[in-house]
Parts: sequence; structure tokens; C-alpha cells
Amino acid sequence: MAVPRTPKGNGHRAAGKSKKPDEAASSDAASPRKRTKSPGVRVVGNRIYDSQRGKTCHQCRQKTMDFTAACKQMKGGKICTIKFCHKCLLNRYGENAEQVAVLENWSCPKCRGVCNCSFCM
Repeated sequence: MAVPRTPKGNGHRAAGKSKKPDEAASSDAASPRKRTKSPGVRVVGNRIYDSQRGKTCHQCRQKTMDFTAACKQMKGGKICTIKFCHKCLLNRYGENAEQVAVLENWSCPKCRGVCNCSFCM
């Protein structure tokens, strides 16, 4: 069923159009502030996500301030730069990140050829 169009400029405001400035200000004052003081940092549960200083997990690709286990394998004369967060290492590979971090010769799942992340698959 078609609704007849009204000519522009007839003085009637259509439903759903923008509010008057005083109505918009009153509704904004009642809503809580959603922005944080430091952009790029948010806390969800027990994890701190920091886009600037966080370490990127190879598996979940999240930049968090969580504990990460870094690979100590040499590749092409350099140390492998891959890190795994403690959650991914425990959930997907059954390894404890705190225990493997103290090992001198720990190889990450990618260097061992058992990585099941979307990049490596």
C-alpha cells in the first residue's frame, strides 16, 4: 500500500526525522559516557586489550596485556617472533604458558609444524 508523498517544505516533520536540538541534548545528558580516557584500551573480563602496547597472540590475533609465551627457536639466524597467549596455548595445545616460558629451548606450535590457526592451516 503506497503512502502519498507530501511536498517538500510544507512545515510537517516526518516520523523518524531528527529531533529538535533541545530534545537531543536532554537525551544525551541521561545516557552514560561510553568513551574511555585512553583510546585503544579496553577491559573485558580478566583480559586487558591494548592496541598500542599489547602483545599479539599468533593463534587468536588479539593484542592483550596477558602473559604470552615466546618461541625460542632460531630461524634464519634470528629468533622466531611468534607469541602465544596463555589461553590459546592451554586450550588448543594443552601447554602451560608459564611453564614453557622458563624452558630454554621451547619451540612454538608453528615451528613444530602442529599449529592449527587459520593462517597456518
